[in-house]
Amino acid sequence: MDALGRVYTEGLPDLPHARQLREGFPWLRFEPVLEREFLKVHLEENLPLVRVGLCVAVAIIGLLALNNTEVIAPAFNYIPSRLNLFVTEPLLLLTLAATFASRRERLFHTLAAVTATVCGVSQVVILGVAMTAGVSFLVPTLMLIILYCYLMCGLAFYAAVAANAIILMGYLGAAWVFTAPGDHFRLGLLAVLCANLVGAMTLAMQERTARLRFLEAALLREMVVRDGLTGIHNRRMFDQHLQLAWNMAVREGKSVALLLVDIDFFKNYNDRYGHQAGDDCLRIVAGALQQCARRPVPLLSQIILSMVSHDYPKSQSLGQRHPQRRSDCVNVQDVGTVHAGVQDAQQGVQQRLDALKPRCRQP
Repeated sequence: MDALGRVYTEGLPDLPHARQLREGFPWLRFEPVLEREFLKVHLEENLPLVRVGLCVAVAIIGLLALNNTEVIAPAFNYIPSRLNLFVTEPLLLLTLAATFASRRERLFHTLAAVTATVCGVSQVVILGVAMTAGVSFLVPTLMLIILYCYLMCGLAFYAAVAANAIILMGYLGAAWVFTAPGDHFRLGLLAVLCANLVGAMTLAMQERTARLRFLEAALLREMVVRDGLTGIHNRRMFDQHLQLAWNMAVREGKSVALLLVDIDFFKNYNDRYGHQAGDDCLRIVAGALQQCARRPVPLLSQIILSMVSHDYPKSQSLGQRHPQRRSDCVNVQDVGTVHAGVQDAQQGVQQRLDALKPRCRQP
């Protein structure tokens, strides 16, 4: 990372998006979890354009099929017409339908890559048949398909490169099988290579910008709901999460538990060693608690943990785990200790949050 990038990412919280931003992504790849998240978000953001692009592709293939009937003799047009009618068009329509599926992120990327590859190879076969029939000016059609695969069908960079690499190999194979004239083959190969170069460079720049925007937007959303000192969630996020947890507990007949964590003698520690040491103390405690705040405890917020649980013992055992993390707070334990009280309430459908009666217990 260059000097500007180091200054830009300095002081960011230790979150997956921040780590990826620090490390960079020179090969246009994230770590697996972030990669899946990016592909899903990227598809949703560009979904209207992808649908329009697929509709345009259906229309273009139809127009190309009509053009083939005009320029290719009927005796040679049997295979091209069948490829367009029974292979290319159905695959494009199927991919378009996949964009309306509820779990489209699982279907679209694989189906779009297969569709782009098959459409390109089909056009290569049609080009080979046209060469046999004495028609040698259909290379622009193949260039159009290549640029479409890069820029309009919603493929990620490596998927588009792989699809077009297969199309290029298909072109070389068709030129050998159908014995393309030397001059036409060289011009066609040059045109196909140039289309790949332009498409790949354009898509790489677009995807790099999209990935950077994705990381920055995700990091901004996280920083809005996190405390600047400790890096844990703030009161705003806690209120939102508690409401969701309450509704879930009411719906599923479970209980809600709050673990209220207190640092004993913190004021004495802060007065003795100074505010900077006090801030460090809070960071250490928050970090130690975060190691315990795993599912089914999804939220640690300003030294308050909330969870949805089937019974009280589960939340109580979680509260007992936190004092065991005191070894992580070596700079704090000589002055004070950390303890957690558990607050639990069994839900009823008609209960509201203000009806919660605390029953705090010391572990």
